[in-house]
Amino acid sequence: MSSEMWQRITDVVVGAIAGGALGFVVALNLVILIGVEGGYEASVTDIFHHSVLAGIVYLAVLVASPVMGVVLISGRRKRARSKVEDEKPGVVARR
Repeated sequence: MSSEMWQRITDVVVGAIAGGALGFVVALNLVILIGVEGGYEASVTDIFHHSVLAGIVYLAVLVASPVMGVVLISGRRKRARSKVEDEKPGVVARR
């Protein structure tokens, strides 16, 4: 595999893990904030019994955060690569 392919794989893995971890913290704080009985020990069923809207938001955060992590990491890498290519003398940057 090429170096660029390994960088993309790394972007996906790191972005998904970082986004998932951050999403888990946000979702857990949401559960505590809305006052679900049991707090951080509450199950998804408990959250839906407390509030359907809270349950939907909880699941949306858990699902969307790894995806957003991948998008953000990939975007930062692309900008960093294009900036490095712009600084190389005699090289035309791809956009």
